[in-house]
Amino acid sequence: MNHPELYHRANCAQRRDVELIIKKYLSKIQWHHNGAVSLIDMGTGSGDVLMDFVYPHMGKSLQRLVCSDISPKMLSYARKHVVNLNMAEFRILDMGTEQPLPNDLAGQFDYVTSFFAFMYVKSQRQALKNIHDLLKPAGGKCLILSLGKHPLFSAYIALSKMQKWSKYMTDVYSFVAPQHYCLDPRDDIINFMIEIGFSDYHVEIEHKVFDFESVETFKNVIVSINPFLDRMPAVMHEDFMQDFLTAAFTDMNLKMKPMDHTGPLSISYFNLVIFGSRS
Repeated sequence: MNHPELYHRANCAQRRDVELIIKKYLSKIQWHHNGAVSLIDMGTGSGDVLMDFVYPHMGKSLQRLVCSDISPKMLSYARKHVVNLNMAEFRILDMGTEQPLPNDLAGQFDYVTSFFAFMYVKSQRQALKNIHDLLKPAGGKCLILSLGKHPLFSAYIALSKMQKWSKYMTDVYSFVAPQHYCLDPRDDIINFMIEIGFSDYHVEIEHKVFDFESVETFKNVIVSINPFLDRMPAVMHEDFMQDFLTAAFTDMNLKMKPMDHTGPLSISYFNLVIFGSRS
C-alpha cells in the first residue's frame, strides 16, 4: 500500500473487523495493566487501527510501542499524522524476512499485533516464526487478523489473464492470500504454529459481510490498497478499475453491470484469525 491518505479515509471495513476481533479476543489476549508492557504492531499502515482499537487497552502500562511496516511511505504518514506518542518507535520491517531479527526486537515483546498485512507475506510460515521470535519467551502473545477469501483476489486473478493488464500483473499471486482457494485454510497455519513451537494457539475462519455505502465507496477502498495501479499510466487507471469491478461482480454472481448498481453494495468474504502465545 502506497496511498496512506486514501487508505486512512477508506478503510471502513478493516476498522470494523479489527474492533470486533479485539473485543472477541479480550479474554485470550489479557492485556496487562501492571508493570512495563511492550507491543510491536506489524503492518501498521496509516496507524489509525492501532491507535483507535489497540492502544486504548494498554493504558499507562505501555512502556514500549513499535510501529513497523514494509512501506516507508505508510510509516511516515503514521508518524506524522496519526501515532502522536513520544514513546513510539517506527521501524521498516518485512514481516516475512528471512534475515535475523534485530537484537533490540527479538524476544522483547509482550504482544505482537498485525491487522490485514499477513496475507501479503511471501512465506506465512516464516512470518509466524518471526512473530514467535519477537515475543517474550515467558507468555508473549500475538493476535493476527488477515483476509482469507475475498472477491478482490478473484478479480485480481481474472484481470491478470487479460492481455491489456497481464504485463502489469506478472506477480499477481504475491497479492492473493494463500487461503483464498484452500478447502480448509486453518490446516497449514495450525501445522506451522505447532512446528514453530507456539505453546497455545487458536485459528479460525470468520465469514463476514460488509455493506459499503455504494459501488464508488468499494472502489475507493480497492484503489487505496491496489498494488498494480502505480505500475501503469494514470490514464489507464479508470479503465482498470472498471474491469476490476466487472470481475468482482462476476465473482459475486451479480448479473448487473457495476455502473447500473445503486444503493449499498454487500461484500461477502472470509477472515483468517490467528492467536498464539509463547512460553
